[in-house]
Amino acid sequence: MVMKPSNKSEYFDVIIIGGGPAGSVLGAKLAESGLVVLLLERHPFPRYHIGESLTGLVGNFLREIGLTEEMEKLQFPVKSGMSFIGPNNKSDVFIATESPTWQVRRAEFDQLLLDYAVSKGLNLRHGSVKKIFRDGHKVIGVGYKPSFSNTDLLEHIRCKFIVDASGHGAVLSRNRIAGRRRVDTLWQQLAVFTQFQGAVRDDGEMGNNNIVFYSEPNHWAWFIPTSPTEVSVGVVVPQVVAQKYGETAEDFLQWGIKNISTDLARRLSEAQMTGPVRLLNNYSYRIEPFVGESWLCVGDSHRFLDPVLSLGVSNAITEATFASKAIITAFHTGDFIKPLQEYAAFSNHGYSIASDLIRYFWNFLTTFGRQARSGLRNDIIHLLDGYSFEENELTVLTAMHSTLAKFLPANLPSEDAQSIAGRIKHAYTPGLEAAYIELTSENKLKLSLVLNNDDPNFQEAVSDFTETLYADFGRDNLLIYRFIATDALPSFENAYDILNLAKSQLNK
Repeated sequence: MVMKPSNKSEYFDVIIIGGGPAGSVLGAKLAESGLVVLLLERHPFPRYHIGESLTGLVGNFLREIGLTEEMEKLQFPVKSGMSFIGPNNKSDVFIATESPTWQVRRAEFDQLLLDYAVSKGLNLRHGSVKKIFRDGHKVIGVGYKPSFSNTDLLEHIRCKFIVDASGHGAVLSRNRIAGRRRVDTLWQQLAVFTQFQGAVRDDGEMGNNNIVFYSEPNHWAWFIPTSPTEVSVGVVVPQVVAQKYGETAEDFLQWGIKNISTDLARRLSEAQMTGPVRLLNNYSYRIEPFVGESWLCVGDSHRFLDPVLSLGVSNAITEATFASKAIITAFHTGDFIKPLQEYAAFSNHGYSIASDLIRYFWNFLTTFGRQARSGLRNDIIHLLDGYSFEENELTVLTAMHSTLAKFLPANLPSEDAQSIAGRIKHAYTPGLEAAYIELTSENKLKLSLVLNNDDPNFQEAVSDFTETLYADFGRDNLLIYRFIATDALPSFENAYDILNLAKSQLNK
């Protein structure tokens, strides 16, 4: 359909694209400061979103802005922590929250935040952004189609600043304002999820807490109570694994429930499914740059991490809060560069810490469990409560980085050898043909990756993957070589298939 511009053109100080938690919180704070703000949301609320477990940081934020009574009226379960249950129902670790918070049904929660923002003076309209207008490097407005319009005309709105809070839609990236989306193709995952009534919960207040079940790295399921009677259940595995099991989403969900955890299967054995089974490509990505002289991105519109630790809403609200200060400062001082650069640095720092925590969780599950029971417990609770954007590095992060740097390949504990094996096993895609590993005479681990795909995007993903290995094990301990399968391959003397390495370590 060809979109023609209308003659109507309005002006706002700031236009926000997207009405999720990031857009609503940012809009409320900007409107309170006196800026004239318009939020464009494509879908009328309430609209469906996956059930969510909130962090303690979000609980504190909601209390600060006076929404406790509304949260209680909606009967959201009060969360006091989360449990991690490993293979064969072992490795059961409970991590409490620093502050009480809630498990929420996102449709109602997002509506609550959006209503709050409107009450603070935010202007709300429903429509899809079809065009971004620029004057050189600056964005100066948008063209959008109202959601209930029967014409082909675009409504034109001028502005001085645009915020992309469109989540996975990444509107500014798609319109080539922000950088391109870089997807971690070696770690693409698939999530399948629905709701159940009548699931078996733990006794008492513990029955309101969420549970993460995991069988091996990047194979996990969530169990989140979202009302007095209902739970949200989802299964997440690498896409290459998901393609092997079940012809339908329902088949795959049942496979995941049975194979991720027998305890999860037990809890759902008499439960009734109350909603459709949905699929979501749950891959990690980042977009850079995500700030410019007259625009910025918040939340999932520029960065998405594995949601296993339930940090999504927390990160979005934290970013929105800092971004609001940067934008207000820019309008007051006329400097639209330095405050936004400070926001970008703040965001990159926080996401780096969150990413390290998630990577550490998956790669060193046994060590993470030990630390969660040790003197580092309070630091882990603080991070899982959403406080990864703080400037001071916590002791647990120093310990994690120090431990990783001191790993010597010849002395790797068996569980860490398994971690290496698991990571590379699940990075196998049609483009990664084989992986070989050996211990050199210098006591270094030599990893050779044999590839059969020379696509630049795939090569970029492999580079990102090897960088995370270097970050975890240290460049001094790990030698990584990449070969295209059509090249003359080296002779792998005493080489092991990556899975056999784990077996050899376990037998020592």
